[in-house]
Amino acid sequence: VDVKMTNGNELDFLLNPTVEQLLRALVSRVDVHIFIEGFFVAVILYLLFQKSSQRRGSPDKLSPQEVDTLCEEWQPEPLISPDMEATVVKRKEKVLSAQSGSTVTIDGVEAVNFAAFDFLNFLGEESIKKDCETTIRKYGVGSCGPRGFYGTIDVHLELEKELASFMGT
Repeated sequence: VDVKMTNGNELDFLLNPTVEQLLRALVSRVDVHIFIEGFFVAVILYLLFQKSSQRRGSPDKLSPQEVDTLCEEWQPEPLISPDMEATVVKRKEKVLSAQSGSTVTIDGVEAVNFAAFDFLNFLGEESIKKDCETTIRKYGVGSCGPRGFYGTIDVHLELEKELASFMGT
């Protein structure tokens, strides 16, 4: 492959190759391309024409009496064998005794409830409740809000303006 240097950059042909350079690279290794493509065609044909391992007919159906008999005879196996049960570490269960807003009381200790969506206690803030109600009454609720789907609304324009001023553009 003939490599020409432009502007002192040796790798310029990799970033901006000409059609001639691409065709030379493709033709120079035709045997490899044919082998790889032939392999993939063979795999695809094998997968398309292989027989299914599942039976085509309907499976043998059990009579209701056989089902009842099997259910009566069935005994579940324990998840842990009796030998292993002695080695299991016993843990004391934690008791949740109170929940108020963003905190919970577990075994007498007050902790932040990170398992809830309101761990910052925004639901107790009246101004947030009023703003949420106003927004829902104005725009409604939905599962998504991209402007390409619902159209451009004033909130999109305000966000663009705030982002532009934040970024200094």
